[in-house]
Amino acid sequence: MSAKSAAAKVPGALSGLKRRGGGILVVGGTDGQRRLCGRLLGSSERERVVVEATDCSLTADCPHEAAVVQGRPAQPTACRAGAVLQSSSLADRVTEAIDVHGQGLAPAELRVCLGPVAPDTLQSRSVFLDAVLEELARTNALGHVHVSEPYESDLVRRLEPRFDAIVEVQDEPRHRQRWHFPDHGVTTDWIDLG
Repeated sequence: MSAKSAAAKVPGALSGLKRRGGGILVVGGTDGQRRLCGRLLGSSERERVVVEATDCSLTADCPHEAAVVQGRPAQPTACRAGAVLQSSSLADRVTEAIDVHGQGLAPAELRVCLGPVAPDTLQSRSVFLDAVLEELARTNALGHVHVSEPYESDLVRRLEPRFDAIVEVQDEPRHRQRWHFPDHGVTTDWIDLG
């Protein structure tokens, strides 16, 4: 496929996400992920659900008028996203929040942020992630999951087929993003995050 024909598929892939919702995996630089998170959550007029897995949430700088689902364990010594995000009770709380806040909304009007997710949580099949992705699909919400691993990592390669898009973020030499659409075989050029 030529670069020109691949680029022609990007608008359709993006508009498809805006029309029907879906799951986006955000990988790479942490500072760039913070910048991108606010954009993916959208304006404050949208319904939003934010799942904060640890005290160092990527969404801390977002002025979110959002339903926040806390994923922190009762004991601070166990405060690792890997320990928290496997919890079926957390999966139940998150999917219930998506269901409640998504009622009566048009596709992709509900925005969901999950992260950061510890890589060791996702090494094996994640019941939590499966439940959230299934609920996003059922409600036509648009959700994004933050992982600090680089795009070329084994973890991202294993997760890629489960998502509609992967956004690769770089902090250096400047904040920028590159979108990958596995189902369309398309990767964008690098775009400044500003």
